Amino acid sequence: MAKIQHKDVTIELFPRKYSETGEDVFIASLFTIEVEQLFIFKFYGSLLLESEFQDLLFHMRTLLDGTSDKYLLDPIEPYFVLRIERKADESYKWTFWARTGPKRVDAFFFPKEEMERFCKHLEQEMTEILPPPFLP
Repeated sequence: MAKIQHKDVTIELFPRKYSETGEDVFIASLFTIEVEQLFIFKFYGSLLLESEFQDLLFHMRTLLDGTSDKYLLDPIEPYFVLRIERKADESYKWTFWARTGPKRVDAFFFPKEEMERFCKHLEQEMTEILPPPFLP
């Protein structure tokens, strides 16, 4: 599970299994954001397409290596929008817009080490996604 735990904020993203066979299918995933031990976003289901996960990983790497300053993830499924920005002090600002339930916007700052760890774990998780369930 890719996880950032910094101060009172915990973000977890766990791509679990392909929802079906085919090209660029949804990956059933768990995505949570917890602030001060309260969930502000918790979702399990068809969250992102495989290409959206790959795009997220690619852009996280460009942010980490300094070739990009910001990235906007606006998935095809309208559950959330996420913007990640690289700041001058080697920190990263995550701005999260929840589009389900109570509409809200939250912003969090994380050090580079947390971003690197999250990206590394997410890359590993993407190699271990389970096949889709068998449907007769």
